[in-house]
Amino acid sequence: MKSLRAVFTLGSFAMAAPALAQPGEDAALAPVKAFVAALNTGSGTDAVAARPPAPSITDEFAPFHWQGKGAAAAWFNGDAADAKAHGVTDGVVSIDKPVHFTLQSDHAYAVVPMTYAYKEGGKQVTETALFTTSLVKSQGKWLMSSWAYALK
Repeated sequence: MKSLRAVFTLGSFAMAAPALAQPGEDAALAPVKAFVAALNTGSGTDAVAARPPAPSITDEFAPFHWQGKGAAAAWFNGDAADAKAHGVTDGVVSIDKPVHFTLQSDHAYAVVPMTYAYKEGGKQVTETALFTTSLVKSQGKWLMSSWAYALK
């Protein structure tokens, strides 16, 4: 996705701590925070680790949707190729507290503001988006079962 293209060369990230988090929110959102941290350090393995074996992903670059076994790795590789094709470098992803969060038992849904600052062809660009994810708790661990990125 264009908004996350250059995260493969990053070494730091910014994240605002949620104010007045709902009970269980911090634990359920841990994989989202780990995902952002992994993107910012360029670790594809860590970026796709916080998901079940067959996630569903929607993003702004072709083919726009990935689903099933291997979807997360295919998305990550596609994001890297798209970034390279567009000359995207020096990206930093940050998230803020969720604008919406629902937790029911071992399932959660969150809409999280996301900012992506990067250079495209040497020119500074900043995107604001909403990162929407569903999460499931499996064997005591929260995982992102799906995510979608939407520019604001």
